[in-house]
Amino acid sequence: MRLNNHLRLNVLSTKGAIVLDKLLPKLLTALSAVNDPDETLARVLGLLEAIAGRTVYLSLLVERPDALTQLLRLTSASPWLCDLLARSPILLDELLDSRSLYEPLTKPALQSALSLQLSGETYDDLERFNDGVARV
Repeated sequence: MRLNNHLRLNVLSTKGAIVLDKLLPKLLTALSAVNDPDETLARVLGLLEAIAGRTVYLSLLVERPDALTQLLRLTSASPWLCDLLARSPILLDELLDSRSLYEPLTKPALQSALSLQLSGETYDDLERFNDGVARV
Protein backbone atom coordinates (compact mmCIF):
# COMPACT_ATOMS: atom_id res chain seq x y z
CA MET A 1 0.00 0.00 0.00
CA ARG A 2 1.34 3.44 -0.90
CA LEU A 3 0.28 6.04 1.65
CA ASN A 4 0.59 8.96 -0.71
CA ASN A 5 -2.02 7.32 -2.95
CA HIS A 6 -4.48 7.43 -0.04
CA LEU A 7 -4.00 11.08 0.80
CA ARG A 8 -6.25 13.60 -0.89
CA LEU A 9 -3.45 15.74 -2.28
CA ASN A 10 -4.99 17.50 -5.24
CA VAL A 11 -3.07 20.69 -4.41
CA LEU A 12 0.32 19.00 -4.37
CA SER A 13 2.86 20.33 -6.86
CA THR A 14 5.47 18.14 -8.51
CA LYS A 15 8.04 19.42 -6.00
CA GLY A 16 5.59 18.72 -3.18
CA ALA A 17 5.13 15.15 -4.38
CA ILE A 18 8.90 14.63 -4.41
CA VAL A 19 9.19 16.01 -0.88
CA LEU A 20 6.27 13.88 0.30
CA ASP A 21 7.95 10.79 -1.14
CA LYS A 22 11.01 11.62 0.98
CA LEU A 23 8.92 12.39 4.08
CA LEU A 24 6.72 9.30 4.26
CA PRO A 25 9.51 6.74 4.91
CA LYS A 26 10.97 9.02 7.60
CA LEU A 27 7.52 9.42 9.12
CA LEU A 28 6.88 5.68 9.22
CA THR A 29 10.26 5.03 10.83
CA ALA A 30 9.78 7.77 13.42
CA LEU A 31 6.33 6.47 14.38
CA SER A 32 7.97 3.57 16.20
CA ALA A 33 8.92 5.99 18.99
CA VAL A 34 5.35 7.00 19.92
CA ASN A 35 2.90 5.17 22.16
CA ASP A 36 0.04 4.79 19.68
CA PRO A 37 1.56 4.77 16.19
CA ASP A 38 -1.68 3.92 14.36
CA GLU A 39 -3.65 6.79 15.89
CA THR A 40 -0.72 9.17 15.52
CA LEU A 41 -0.35 8.23 11.85
CA ALA A 42 -4.03 8.95 11.23
CA ARG A 43 -3.68 12.37 12.87
CA VAL A 44 -0.49 13.25 11.01
CA LEU A 45 -1.94 12.18 7.65
CA GLY A 46 -4.81 14.59 8.25
CA LEU A 47 -2.28 17.31 9.02
CA LEU A 48 -0.29 16.49 5.87
CA GLU A 49 -3.44 16.81 3.79
CA ALA A 50 -4.07 20.23 5.33
CA ILE A 51 -0.55 21.52 4.62
CA ALA A 52 0.04 19.73 1.30
CA GLY A 53 -0.08 22.96 -0.67
CA ARG A 54 2.74 24.41 1.41
CA THR A 55 5.81 22.48 0.36
CA VAL A 56 8.01 24.49 2.72
CA TYR A 57 6.39 22.78 5.72
CA LEU A 58 6.78 19.34 4.20
CA SER A 59 10.44 20.19 3.51
CA LEU A 60 10.91 21.33 7.10
CA LEU A 61 9.84 17.89 8.31
CA VAL A 62 12.17 16.14 5.85
CA GLU A 63 15.19 18.34 6.52
CA ARG A 64 14.79 18.60 10.29
CA PRO A 65 14.35 15.17 11.87
CA ASP A 66 14.07 16.82 15.29
CA ALA A 67 11.03 18.77 14.07
CA LEU A 68 9.42 15.56 12.80
CA THR A 69 10.13 13.87 16.14
CA GLN A 70 8.55 16.77 18.05
CA LEU A 71 5.55 16.78 15.71
CA LEU A 72 4.93 13.08 16.31
CA ARG A 73 5.40 13.44 20.05
CA LEU A 74 2.90 16.30 20.23
CA THR A 75 0.32 14.85 17.85
CA SER A 76 0.50 11.53 19.65
CA ALA A 77 -0.33 13.30 22.89
CA SER A 78 -3.01 15.66 21.59
CA PRO A 79 -5.51 15.48 18.73
CA TRP A 80 -6.44 19.08 19.54
CA LEU A 81 -2.87 20.22 18.93
CA CYS A 82 -2.76 18.36 15.62
CA ASP A 83 -5.96 20.13 14.55
CA LEU A 84 -4.47 23.47 15.62
CA LEU A 85 -1.36 22.82 13.52
CA ALA A 86 -3.56 21.95 10.54
CA ARG A 87 -5.45 25.24 10.91
CA SER A 88 -2.32 27.31 11.61
CA PRO A 89 0.65 25.63 9.94
CA ILE A 90 2.91 28.56 10.77
CA LEU A 91 3.06 27.02 14.24
CA LEU A 92 5.16 24.22 12.74
CA ASP A 93 8.07 26.67 12.87
CA GLU A 94 7.94 26.32 16.64
CA LEU A 95 9.06 22.70 16.26
CA LEU A 96 12.52 23.93 15.28
CA ASP A 97 13.42 24.79 18.88
CA SER A 98 12.07 22.14 21.25
CA ARG A 99 13.18 24.14 24.29
CA SER A 100 10.43 26.67 23.64
CA LEU A 101 7.82 23.91 23.40
CA TYR A 102 8.23 22.60 26.91
CA GLU A 103 9.13 25.71 28.88
CA PRO A 104 6.13 27.73 30.01
CA LEU A 105 6.28 31.43 29.26
CA THR A 106 6.86 33.73 32.16
CA LYS A 107 4.39 36.50 32.89
CA PRO A 108 6.78 39.20 31.55
CA ALA A 109 7.37 37.19 28.37
CA LEU A 110 3.62 36.78 27.86
CA GLN A 111 3.04 40.50 28.45
CA SER A 112 5.77 41.35 25.98
CA ALA A 113 4.38 38.99 23.31
CA LEU A 114 0.86 40.32 23.83
CA SER A 115 2.00 43.94 23.64
CA LEU A 116 3.97 43.26 20.48
CA GLN A 117 1.05 41.45 18.85
CA LEU A 118 -1.47 44.14 19.71
CA SER A 119 0.74 47.18 19.08
CA GLY A 120 -0.17 49.37 16.17
CA GLU A 121 -3.57 47.80 15.65
CA THR A 122 -6.95 49.27 16.36
CA TYR A 123 -9.69 46.95 17.39
CA ASP A 124 -13.15 48.30 16.70
CA ASP A 125 -14.96 45.23 17.95
CA LEU A 126 -14.48 42.53 20.55
CA GLU A 127 -14.16 39.73 17.98
CA ARG A 128 -11.19 41.38 16.22
CA PHE A 129 -9.56 42.02 19.61
CA ASN A 130 -10.03 38.38 20.62
CA ASP A 131 -8.54 37.25 17.30
CA GLY A 132 -5.49 39.46 17.98
CA VAL A 133 -5.07 37.99 21.45
CA ALA A 134 -5.48 34.46 20.09
CA ARG A 135 -2.59 35.03 17.69
CA VAL A 136 -0.26 35.44 20.67
